[in-house]
Amino acid sequence: MYNCVGSFRGASSFRTWLFRIAYNAFLDDERRRVAPTELSEAAYPSDTDFANRTDTAKDVESALERLTLRQQAVFDLYYRKGMSHSEVAQALDMPIGTVKSDLTRGHARLREILKNRGFE
Repeated sequence: MYNCVGSFRGASSFRTWLFRIAYNAFLDDERRRVAPTELSEAAYPSDTDFANRTDTAKDVESALERLTLRQQAVFDLYYRKGMSHSEVAQALDMPIGTVKSDLTRGHARLREILKNRGFE
């Protein structure tokens, strides 16, 4: 990735340009990836509160995995990386309206998936 620094034209912020490179690397890796193996809950302590939080986190992560790759990328950059709508749009090279609609549709899909799993 560092050998691409010379290709930075300054048309966007360095941060969004760098995230775009990372996103492309993620997509390349995702295309080659083999399905991850599930971890056994028996390997973790049996504390009920911890187990409930862990189960909830697993349910949310599992629901996020059911979004499209593009929606997953938008959610990751917006919520986990704290980027603005316009920064996400630049990083993913898409219109800002597409970013907003991916977030809206992704939220609706997550609600549907989690509701079917007993979350209200």
